[in-house]
Amino acid sequence: MTNKGTAFRTIIESTSLDERAMLVTALRDYKDCLEPWTQERKAEFDGAIAQALKDSDQEDMLTVLVDEVIAGYFLLKDTPGQVAFADFLKEKLPSALFEKLRTAVAEDTETRLNHIWQNAKHDRDVSEEERALVHDMFWEDFEGQFHYGVYAYALLFDCDDKGLQRYRTAFEYFRENDVFDERAAAVITAVCNYWHSASYLEPELRAVLKEWPMEEEPTVCIASMSYFAGLTFETKSQERLEYLKAIAFERFDDAEWSEVDLLKEAVIDACYGIRAWRRDLLKMIHTKEDLLRFEFQ
Repeated sequence: MTNKGTAFRTIIESTSLDERAMLVTALRDYKDCLEPWTQERKAEFDGAIAQALKDSDQEDMLTVLVDEVIAGYFLLKDTPGQVAFADFLKEKLPSALFEKLRTAVAEDTETRLNHIWQNAKHDRDVSEEERALVHDMFWEDFEGQFHYGVYAYALLFDCDDKGLQRYRTAFEYFRENDVFDERAAAVITAVCNYWHSASYLEPELRAVLKEWPMEEEPTVCIASMSYFAGLTFETKSQERLEYLKAIAFERFDDAEWSEVDLLKEAVIDACYGIRAWRRDLLKMIHTKEDLLRFEFQ
């Protein structure tokens, strides 16, 4: 299962290096005119363009152009007073190349789902046709699903037993069959965040924490730990807290430094809440035994 838009990628692959260079130049020019934008969004462009300009690796350049830059922004209209990305590219690129890109993006299902998800996430209008696309994709074969659709379904449709069971089955399928953990992690976010309760997926979160496949499924592990910690604080469940501390205690000595921080932060979040000022609290944890001293505040 590739996470790259098929129709759009086909178009980009057919472009010459000169045409790709035109795209990179247009993207750089566009970023330079984004004074009203946030520094964070400008930084996204900087990183993507820098990666795309790596002459030593044309595959990196191709991937960035497809995934991180154009497919993510081409359909999005900016706030009033800002230049629309599509309009900007139309001015900068040869008309034939622009039309190929526009057509490919419009036809590409993954890109459409990304666009729908962004609109739903920001409370913008989603048409009945777009809702139908998200619904139909969600209930089709797991193999052909995209993580954007996994997100979008939870935003557009209310939680019910049937949908929840579908997410649970999808989570199991994605974990067993995907090389990367993007789709499985999307299930966690969709259910725990967009449907507003990690308790809906608690058995699956506990299973991940117990197994802890950090090397193969890092995003799934991080999301599972984070949402379980949040659920623990929300419910003030002593059983959940003891379970989480036991997991962190068991993993502590053999964990990498970044993983150690994750374990520490999870226990802190479970006791103090996710908005706790962690810096001073982290300084209190030097050994795994220190984890066991934390209690609800």
